[in-house]
Amino acid sequence: MLGQRIQRARKGAGLTPDALAEKLNVSKRTLGYYEAGEREPTATACALIAELCSIPISWLLTGEGSPDGSGDGGLYIGPGERDIVEQLLEIMRGAPKDTVKQVMGEISFACNQLRTGEIPRKSDKKKTG
Repeated sequence: MLGQRIQRARKGAGLTPDALAEKLNVSKRTLGYYEAGEREPTATACALIAELCSIPISWLLTGEGSPDGSGDGGLYIGPGERDIVEQLLEIMRGAPKDTVKQVMGEISFACNQLRTGEIPRKSDKKKTG
């Protein structure tokens, strides 16, 4: 369950419920609802949890792979990528788990290509053009 993964990520990052709730700009009670599976966090909250806890968003959303990303090519969110991931999460909300997994795999592949320079970033194109 997503709530259990949020709690595991929080504990793994050494964050107290108070600390994570503050960073998410939600009440401790709301975070408790997320962790208990009684409420679903927003796409923004999911992206921020993944970033703050240094876990792959793909693991947080699907539970597949591992929270440390070892060997699964998990997608980590960098500061400049949060907006894009948030938008994609909103689009995928309610999609079947297999679809989310497939899309996250494609996003991970594209992000890795951007990081290695195999695909130039828009900012790189402007500099050369």
